[in-house]
Amino acid sequence: MHCCMLNLHLQAGGAERQLVQLAKYWRRTDWQLSTILLERQGVWIGELPDDVRLWTCSEKMPSGKMAKVLWALRLVPRLRRFFRDNKCDAVLTFLWLPTVLVALALRGVRKRPLIVWSVQSDVGQDFKSRRDGQLRGLLVRTILSKEVDHFIAISQGIRQRTELLLGVPKERFSIIPNSIDIKRINEQVRVPDSLVPKQGNIRIVTVGRLHPVKDMDVLLKAVAIARKSRADIECYFIGDGPDKARLLSLVNDLDLVGDVHFIGYAHNPYAWLASADIFVSSSRWETFGIAIAEAMAIGIPVIATATDGAGYLISDGVDGLVVPIGNVKALAGAILKLARDTSLCRQLGACAREKVISCDAPRIAHKYEMLLERLLSKR
Repeated sequence: MHCCMLNLHLQAGGAERQLVQLAKYWRRTDWQLSTILLERQGVWIGELPDDVRLWTCSEKMPSGKMAKVLWALRLVPRLRRFFRDNKCDAVLTFLWLPTVLVALALRGVRKRPLIVWSVQSDVGQDFKSRRDGQLRGLLVRTILSKEVDHFIAISQGIRQRTELLLGVPKERFSIIPNSIDIKRINEQVRVPDSLVPKQGNIRIVTVGRLHPVKDMDVLLKAVAIARKSRADIECYFIGDGPDKARLLSLVNDLDLVGDVHFIGYAHNPYAWLASADIFVSSSRWETFGIAIAEAMAIGIPVIATATDGAGYLISDGVDGLVVPIGNVKALAGAILKLARDTSLCRQLGACAREKVISCDAPRIAHKYEMLLERLLSKR
């Protein structure tokens, strides 16, 4: 059987990482894999296995709203020609735009491939923050509710919200969490990075894009409160993004200069995670929380806000701590609780490592294989 995985690009992101990890661990005895990218961009293109054929629709998506619309429309006949010339049993997509384009390309085609959309985010919530969000929502509802054969949600919450958005029955949904590559994490942890020696006894690390949705100002304010009781706390931010200037200004306002550090994008974040005493995710929402799962795989005690991702991954007090979203005092209290109790840290870390084995990439790839085989056999 031939599965074609379709995405916008392979830049560093959660959906892109899932594609690469599925390509790496998908069983080859019964499957042939191909990847289609709408634009030939991304730091992870080189990580695709050699036996996965790569086909790109264009070199780069243009800038400008109208130019992007025209670019997307021109890709539809190109995709149609690809599927006409290449036998494919199933198309697996990860983001809404590639899914819409392949649905348009295959509309009306006799004996077309099975279309399966792995829904990686709360699409409706994302559309609300966009100027053209209503148009995006209309496209998704009118096209994908009819043309997509099956939906894979990465959490129960994403399934419920996507069902509501599209108005499709739950029988067309499966829940498969995102994967983490535990083998690679364990290898990368042992590779030394440009780590800064610890200045204090307690090192907090957070990994993620510096974006308002990550609510990292809440973490800064919580660190400022916690340091009034424990002056040996330091905090490192791994990642970059549009919120950096605002966060740096807040560091000055909170008198945290020298105690909080912004490292930027790290090719190997796992070495930084392994250096941490506590990992914190302060997001307003996380549909899954790959950084949370990776920290758990290393055995670091995790504090996370009560998002969908944290709710799926963490049992509060058993394999991590969960605090209310946006609650600075609760987050500061959780930081101090772990800073004062090394035994609890060890217990949470050990349970966390055991918990996320179920998200290991080979296991998740097998779940995708089994689902597609079942759907194809019904056809």
